[in-house]
Formats: sequence, C-alpha cells, structure tokens
Amino acid sequence: MPTAYDLKDIEFLIVDDNPVMQRIVKTILRAFGVNNPRVASSAAEAIQALRNQPSDIAIIDIDMSQSIKDEVSMLAAANAQKQSENESEDNKDLSAEVTDGNELIRQLRTEETSPAPFIQIIVITAHSAKEKVTYSRDSGMNEFLVKPIAPLTLYKAIERIIERPRPFCLLYTSDAAD
Repeated sequence: MPTAYDLKDIEFLIVDDNPVMQRIVKTILRAFGVNNPRVASSAAEAIQALRNQPSDIAIIDIDMSQSIKDEVSMLAAANAQKQSENESEDNKDLSAEVTDGNELIRQLRTEETSPAPFIQIIVITAHSAKEKVTYSRDSGMNEFLVKPIAPLTLYKAIERIIERPRPFCLLYTSDAAD
C-alpha cells in the first residue's frame, strides 16, 4: 500500500494487554515505514514509557482492565518504595487509580503530572456501542477504531490525525463557588 506520509520519524506507543494485537499493530505500523513502534502491556507501562521517551501517537486498547489492575498493584508497591527513598513529586504514579484504557486516557489528558497531556490517541476496541465511542471521545481520544482493524483503516486514522489534529486545552476548575 503506498503511503502519502513518511511516518519514519513519528513516535508510536501501542498500549494493549494482548500480545497478538501488539504484534498485529506493530507489524502494520512497520509496513507503513514506522521505525520502532514501542509497546506497553498496561497503563502503568504506558505512563512509564511516556516518561522515558515522548511519543507522538498512542494506540490504546480500552479493554485492558485485568492486566491494568495487576500491573497497578505491582507498580504501586514499587512506587511506595521509591517515594520512601525521597523520590521527587514529579514522578508521582498516575496509574494507581486507572481501571481501564479510558481512565488511562483521561489521566493522560487531565493529571498535572501527566507525561503526555497533548498526545494524539487512537482507541482500538472490540466494542462499537455508541456509549463506548462517546465515553472514549469525552475521555480525550482522537480516533476510534473497532477490531479487527484493517491496515488501511489504521492508516486513514493516522492520516486524519496528521492533517487535522484535535486540539486540547487543559481546563483547571476551582472548588470555590462563584
């Protein structure tokens, strides 16, 4: 498939707990010319990966709840140990409250210590109910794809992000009544 864009310099992070889906998405991205798409198997891994190296686009499965819960427990224990060693507040563990991929997106978009509040996000899921799409949109996703994903469908979503990136504004609210 000919590509209109040179994607080799775009950094991708795939967040999916399913190793088969990780390989499929990674293979598709490599076919598009992406040099080294990175993979995270959980929200905790994704947040750490984004802290270590920024990404331009994240492809996030929103149905990862069990692996997220397992990983959060392990990361919370590691984080408690780091904090006891006087690690700075900048490395606060955002994933401690994450329960699914949408919650990961919401925290990336809204938490003060988020490593990537403006990252472009493509959601992949097996669920196409209107409520799922609306909830993902409201959480902060840019594109929504239903599994199984076809290479052309993924490419078109990337193309839309490049041509018309969705702008985000961080809004801070006050607890004080006006």
